[in-house]
Amino acid sequence: MKQVSALVPATRRILVPQIPALLDERGAAYFRRTREEMFGVTLEAMAGDKRGVEQAWESVEADVEVARQMLLRGREGPRGGPFFEGAEAGGLRYAEEEFSYTDNKAWETW
Repeated sequence: MKQVSALVPATRRILVPQIPALLDERGAAYFRRTREEMFGVTLEAMAGDKRGVEQAWESVEADVEVARQMLLRGREGPRGGPFFEGAEAGGLRYAEEEFSYTDNKAWETW
C-alpha cells in the first residue's frame, strides 16, 4: 500500500507541469494559477528542477517495481491469478481500488 500511495506525490512533479498544454486557454490559466498557489512555485520552475524530476522518476520506478513483483507473485503462486493475492481479489486489490478512486476525486477538485 505504501508503494501505491507514494505514486501520487511523485508523479505530480512529473505530470503537473505538462497539463496546461492539454487544456483550452481558460482551463490552462485556471490550472496554472491554482497549482502554482498550491505548490508555491511556478510550473516552469517545477519542470526545470531536473534533479527533483529525476528523483520523482526514481521513486515511481521503484514503487511500480514493487507492485509488479507483487502481481507476479500473485500470478505464479499456488492460487495463481491476476490479483495481488492470486486468483481472487483480496484486501490489497480493494486498497488499490480505493486509492484510484480517492486520487480521481482529488484531481476533480483541483
